[in-house]
Amino acid sequence: MTKLKAVSVTSVKAPTPAVVITVEPVSLDIQRAANFIGTSVRQIRTLVYSKELVPVGLGKKHLFLVADLRAFMERERKKAA
Repeated sequence: MTKLKAVSVTSVKAPTPAVVITVEPVSLDIQRAANFIGTSVRQIRTLVYSKELVPVGLGKKHLFLVADLRAFMERERKKAA
């Protein structure tokens, strides 16, 4: 009779799927704000001058809230309709 060796079997767990979290910025500088709404920096400055967009001052930087940019685009869309 042959002797059988005891072999320990470890369970292999399937890898857990990666979780991707996308974080959207709260504010953008003037260049990124222009890119976000598809226009130029010059046009953003014109919108600020006409008070259609209001930047948030942070030291020497002027930032634009993403919510404000979206609201501006929504207003423009309603004007065009």
